[in-house]
Amino acid sequence: MAGSPKESHLLPPEEAIKLFEAVYSENPVKVSGNFEKLYEKVKADLFKRNTQVPNEKLKRDVLDRVEVIKQKCSGNLKDYLADLTEVIKLDGLPRHYMKFLNQVKTGAGETIPQKITSHYISAILKSARSVDEGEELLILSEEFINQPVKTDKTETLL
Repeated sequence: MAGSPKESHLLPPEEAIKLFEAVYSENPVKVSGNFEKLYEKVKADLFKRNTQVPNEKLKRDVLDRVEVIKQKCSGNLKDYLADLTEVIKLDGLPRHYMKFLNQVKTGAGETIPQKITSHYISAILKSARSVDEGEELLILSEEFINQPVKTDKTETLL
């Protein structure tokens, strides 16, 4: 929900869906000139990353370390490390895993899958690929013109 183009706040789904209740006889009303700005702000905030991207130096150090470890490995571990490298390049690992990887000794590559499971890596890659495939979402939006909108936490005049 946006009160201005500079601010927005999230509502729990239970509260948000109530805002779309209408009677069958309700007539449509044109949106105001400000609607598009508010809509774009809400849309941008809706898909904003809430994870912190690791700093670039740590990322480079970890990629270098994993590459050295990968050169000393073979078979499934080498494939796992290739997938792990792809996840790191996507900024898909939390910082605590990046720090862990930065501490792994070059001869101890077999300890990595014990801490960061192949299932976890596969799930991240699957999620990234679904984004690449252009999965679409339906966003319902409505403008409230000069009506108090009351939620469980606030009352806002829009």
